[in-house]
Amino acid sequence: MYVSFGNHESNSPNIRKYLPYPETMTGNPVDSRGHWYTASRGNAFFIFLDSQYAFTPGSPQYIWFNGVLASSAFRNSTWRILCCHYPAYSVGWEGYDGDANMRSYLVPLMEQHGIDLYMKGHTHSYERGYLNGVTHIINGGGAAGNETWGRNWPFIVRYDLILQYSVIKINGDKLEFRCYDFGNKLYDKFTLQKGVPFTLPGTPVIVRGPKSGPVGK
Repeated sequence: MYVSFGNHESNSPNIRKYLPYPETMTGNPVDSRGHWYTASRGNAFFIFLDSQYAFTPGSPQYIWFNGVLASSAFRNSTWRILCCHYPAYSVGWEGYDGDANMRSYLVPLMEQHGIDLYMKGHTHSYERGYLNGVTHIINGGGAAGNETWGRNWPFIVRYDLILQYSVIKINGDKLEFRCYDFGNKLYDKFTLQKGVPFTLPGTPVIVRGPKSGPVGK
């Protein structure tokens, strides 16, 4: 099991006790375990960041991330998936449009280096969008509740306040993504195929809160 730490976990001792990931920072080898790391499975390369630590030019996490992007393991992978807690963009909360640092510093690097899928949480909703070659997913429906609708980012085409989970299947040059509600009913799906342009089906339709529903189709 791989975890991308967020604001509720922060730097809890339980993380280090039950999730003994590799050391990723210098200094205290106990407190530094697992805050940012990578994993490979088949032809997929996963990057896990810690949104609770600085991600600005010159910060340890930013420097480490740029080193990962230059690595042969990353460059030789077919699928590149990045996971962190904070989203760069979000429509699901009033007063919160996503994390400004992620938009300023992470998104340009993802687009430049060919990240295929950007998985995150924080907002208690399911959201999907596609921007400049990167598919953005908020997989936060494990805590969906009485939330307020925030605003519209035009490229986000699915949004709902549902209890959900997602499954990714990779077979060679094909990546299949499925989102299910807690009754195991299919809610959303899409397929990415290497070498085939990915286009959104139609123009996004804004849904105003408090009604939840898809922003587009």
